[in-house]
Amino acid sequence: MKKLAKLGRTLVLAMVKGDGLASRCRLLNLLTKHIRVSRGWSKFTGVEHHIQIRHDGRRADITLRDNGTDAHVFADIFGNECYRVPSPHIAPRVIYDAGANIGLASVFFHLSYPDARLYSFEPVEHAMCSKNIKAESTKLFPLALGKENGACNILVDPLNSGGHRLERYDEDANLKQMPVTLRRLDQLITEEKLPMPEMLKIDAEGAECDIIEGLGAMVNGLKVVVAETQSAKNHRWIKEHLKQAGFRQFTETITCASASQPHQAYSILWAFRDATVVTGASI
Repeated sequence: MKKLAKLGRTLVLAMVKGDGLASRCRLLNLLTKHIRVSRGWSKFTGVEHHIQIRHDGRRADITLRDNGTDAHVFADIFGNECYRVPSPHIAPRVIYDAGANIGLASVFFHLSYPDARLYSFEPVEHAMCSKNIKAESTKLFPLALGKENGACNILVDPLNSGGHRLERYDEDANLKQMPVTLRRLDQLITEEKLPMPEMLKIDAEGAECDIIEGLGAMVNGLKVVVAETQSAKNHRWIKEHLKQAGFRQFTETITCASASQPHQAYSILWAFRDATVVTGASI
């Protein structure tokens, strides 16, 4: 029954988010492809599919690859709405997407907050990201963010396009190394004359603490932070650091309490500077 219920939710997601019959069919095919692959009936091809979607009454054209991961990311962002700000009172005007992957979170933010300016940062999947974030209000930086300037290696996971991570957080010798540019966010903001972020989203496979540290004193201008943390240690560090920066309310979802691998998410942590804007108990 659980499998049938999940399949039913997938069907609804494809029907609701696909804009037109052709896009609905493409979405449903990609969202259920892992079932056929797991049974040996098919294989992932890597072929790109162009899909029109609708969200919050607005449309966007996106590209998803037939690789298993892209469809999973789409379901998490547009189905579970994992980055939906849990308050109708918050409408951020400047959003930074750190670890943008293929750009779906940035698309979600653009459709949810059409008046916001978006800045996306992605060191590995930036080519795919640029195919999805076409809005003039969004600017893409093909680099990694951290607590220092320079260069670093990222380990590229061929089986999980959402699981690429900095070499310093994983010693898997089986993964290909890819050199990328590394920048502190506070210095990048100053040099590029970027507007200060009101909302910061982080999904960086273990580098989440480094990114916040690299924001320096500019963290005091943030109103909302949502971070996928890769360990209980990182979760606690971010929470304490943001408390010291004046954040007053936190909500969390522990996704895997036993997470021990760099590509496993320990939690989704939301932080708010104003403790009155979100209903529910603070933690």
